[in-house]
Amino acid sequence: MTIIEDKNFSGRDIADIPLADEYYHCNFSRKQPVDNAGVFTGVRLFPGDDTPRTFRSCNMTNCELPPGSTMIKGNNTIAQFGVLDHADVVTVDGLEVSRQNYTNMIHHGRYNPETGSYDYLPEPLVWPENH
Repeated sequence: MTIIEDKNFSGRDIADIPLADEYYHCNFSRKQPVDNAGVFTGVRLFPGDDTPRTFRSCNMTNCELPPGSTMIKGNNTIAQFGVLDHADVVTVDGLEVSRQNYTNMIHHGRYNPETGSYDYLPEPLVWPENH
């Protein structure tokens, strides 16, 4: 059995993530989810390989695990970061100044690899992005 520990795969190409039976304390997070006509899902890890794997204490934000995989004490929230909330244009001393406000949104929590479905929240949680 192969175990990979304490690695950061965030931002790396999915194809470059080494295969293992188990991952411990690793970060797989993706910057943005996949938008399927307004339904947001995670980026599929190991596409085309349905081998179940174990993920312990891993950050899986915006990730979708292979079917049948086990996740123990991890995070696989689906979230959008830096979403334009609204833009304002104000005039100050005859000059137009624009201001853009961004938010982050959590659409739903846990992806269940056994059922291949997501546990959606009734409404996305929205919080302002700090700049």
